[in-house]
Amino acid sequence: AIHYDDLNNPHAHILFTTRKITPDGFEKNKESLASIIDSSEFLKTIRKSWERLLNNKFMAKGLDIRLSCDSY
Repeated sequence: AIHYDDLNNPHAHILFTTRKITPDGFEKNKESLASIIDSSEFLKTIRKSWERLLNNKFMAKGLDIRLSCDSY
């Protein structure tokens, strides 16, 4: 979900399952996977990866903008 309700704070919420999808549907939730995804280290890694990905795209398109994962 992308929110533009505050022009000074556009942001998105990304949701994904912690369950493996099988031909029979979702398997039982793995508590260990959920605890990894909820960890602050995992979130920092995702934010840093997103920063690198977007900044590389900006550079490739010749755009003179960059983002930082150090702020919201």
